[in-house]
Amino acid sequence: SYPSEGAGVAEASCQMLSCLFSKGAEWLKARAAEHKNSRLWAGAAVRSDLSGGESVGATVATRVIAYAKTDR
Repeated sequence: SYPSEGAGVAEASCQMLSCLFSKGAEWLKARAAEHKNSRLWAGAAVRSDLSGGESVGATVATRVIAYAKTDR
C-alpha cells in the first residue's frame, strides 16, 4: 500500500488550521475525517493507505507548526 496523498493533506491541513483557528478545531477534525472516509468508501484507498497518509501529514504539520512558533 501507499500513503494516501489526500489523507496526508487532510491531516496536515487540519492540524495546521486548528493551530491557527482553535475554536474551529472540532469542525476541522470532522471535515478531515469526512474526506478520509470518502476515499475509503469510494474504494480509492484502503485503511492502511489512509493511516500512512495521516502519519506523513502529522509529521509535516508538526514540523511546520514548530517552525511557525519560532518565526516571529
